[in-house]
Amino acid sequence: MSYDLMDDVANKTLAGISKAQREYEDWTGGSWLWEAPEYMVTTYIARQISTISDKTFYLTLENKVKDGCYEPDAPANIDSWRSHRVGFI
Repeated sequence: MSYDLMDDVANKTLAGISKAQREYEDWTGGSWLWEAPEYMVTTYIARQISTISDKTFYLTLENKVKDGCYEPDAPANIDSWRSHRVGFI
């Protein structure tokens, strides 16, 4: 079976959301993640994606993305890149 980076990113994204939910619920005595600030789930997702063994890309948070975005000066929550920008989440 061949390695699929996008499957790995999807699985790490779900793992990050799940971990953020569990921790936020613990911190607040039972509140759900949708009540938390957006940056909480963003950082948990980025942290999980950064553990992918394929280290051919980097992540940055809240970067302004000029290409491929509906609002050119709007920040992407998670930006993935190599020597040039390759996408955003």
